[in-house]
Amino acid sequence: MHPKRPRIDPALEQLIVQFAKENRTWGYDRIVRALKNVGYTVSDQTVGNISKRHNLSPAPERKKTTTWREFIRSHRDLLFATDLFTVEVWATWGFVTYYILLFIQVGIRKVHIAGLTLNTNGAWMTQIVRNSTMTEWGFLTSGQHLIHDRDTKFCSTFQETLKAADVTPITLPQLVRI
Repeated sequence: MHPKRPRIDPALEQLIVQFAKENRTWGYDRIVRALKNVGYTVSDQTVGNISKRHNLSPAPERKKTTTWREFIRSHRDLLFATDLFTVEVWATWGFVTYYILLFIQVGIRKVHIAGLTLNTNGAWMTQIVRNSTMTEWGFLTSGQHLIHDRDTKFCSTFQETLKAADVTPITLPQLVRI
């Protein structure tokens, strides 16, 4: 009977798990090479055993799934998010609610106030997105992504106008933690 091999150092095991999670396309051999670059020598079998112990799928399955955090990190330079917020303003006839549509450029956290109205509707939202994608003065350009929530004001014509300008609309799932 062979004695059991001692378990690998917990810090090295954590590094293997980190490499596998942060680099979804890396297989066991690639992780072994990366570890060698930082001074560790392990076998691909060891990487596989540790991956299984931590319920990590092999690279072909791992790379099929992308978390929101990973998506945002890898696309932040091409990523915008949009939302409406309201402001109550005192007028001579009482409080008035203004709706303000803003866009934030995620990579540099630059905010664009795109429009302000007393009454939002599909036509207004579509016109704002048309203005925002215009070549002359728009800030949304081809190849970018725009995240928005499930508010009905982000109507089909809003989305079609984005697609026509080669901006990909991304509707958030029901519940998301960003």
